[in-house]
Amino acid sequence: MARLLERELTLAIQQLTLWSDSKTVLTWIQSESCRYKVFVGTRVAEIQELTSPQAWRYVKFEDNPAEDITHGKSLWQLSQPSRWNQGPNFLWQDPKSWPNNPVEPATESTEEEKKVSFCGLTTIDLSKTMQDFSQFHSFIELVEKRVLEQYEQTKQSGDLSASDYATAEISLLKEAQATCFPAEIEALTAGKPLPSNSRLLTLAPELEKSTDFIRVGGRLRHSDLLDQETAHPIILGPKHPLSQLLIQHFDEKKLHHPGPERVFAEIRRRYWILRGREAVRRHQQKCSECRKWLGKSEIPRMADLPPARLHLYQPAFYSTGVDCFGPFTIKIGRRNEKQWGIIFKCMTTRAVYILKC
Repeated sequence: MARLLERELTLAIQQLTLWSDSKTVLTWIQSESCRYKVFVGTRVAEIQELTSPQAWRYVKFEDNPAEDITHGKSLWQLSQPSRWNQGPNFLWQDPKSWPNNPVEPATESTEEEKKVSFCGLTTIDLSKTMQDFSQFHSFIELVEKRVLEQYEQTKQSGDLSASDYATAEISLLKEAQATCFPAEIEALTAGKPLPSNSRLLTLAPELEKSTDFIRVGGRLRHSDLLDQETAHPIILGPKHPLSQLLIQHFDEKKLHHPGPERVFAEIRRRYWILRGREAVRRHQQKCSECRKWLGKSEIPRMADLPPARLHLYQPAFYSTGVDCFGPFTIKIGRRNEKQWGIIFKCMTTRAVYILKC
């Protein structure tokens, strides 16, 4: 109603004052609407959108003229000069003398407030401790960076050895597995079965005790012809940056851009990348060198025949091509002579005439 009067009246309204005798309603208006249930919260939000909470003031029960109509007064009583048709007496006085009982925001919970329940999950932020693999362009560069970091942390003296590079590679693989398979690592460490939606269920994964790697299980444990790394390769995710750097390393540095099956078979000797064949093909589709080696040459299209080759209803040698060859040394009797030849070729029938001169 207040918004309607502001929109329809041509008078300039400088101040709007709204009255209510309900302290509960005034408390709701002074609070945030999201604290309450849908029925109350929606209406409080609408009131706060149409009016300012500071425009609302409290009127006592005995000063509220709206109570007269609810106490059974007759029409004759309501027609007499009273607060029903003239308003309460304090409205005729100076606004400074109006009743002003500010309503403090409610601190106690009521039935209309939403019930708040806390649901928390404790996680470990690995982003601060793990390396950002996406900023490196090759697997060797990544390993060398990790070796230098470990060298600075341990403050070793002397030259780097092969064991330092092996330790750095092991730490990188652990971080990649911790990023791709956190639930699987937690289940295998606790000795529990894997989740039903795990991507590793069909691989029967096992947790290696010495390095904490997740490796492929299987029935090749007692094989004498296969290494343990080949029989039980390390599992990696297909879209992890470390897996992509490994595929790039095998493709460029070790095998020099062969076909996808060759790269895939070589990687399987130590690493089991989920959907690895698809990951290798995806890499080679983006590799410029692989596209050069695996690309097929296109046969150029022949140009249209010239008009001289299309005289179908003309006699032979109507359009003629001429070429000469020689010289050839020909012995006539006791002397030698040079002879040339001229070839006349019909461009329509392909007839040939050779002339000696």
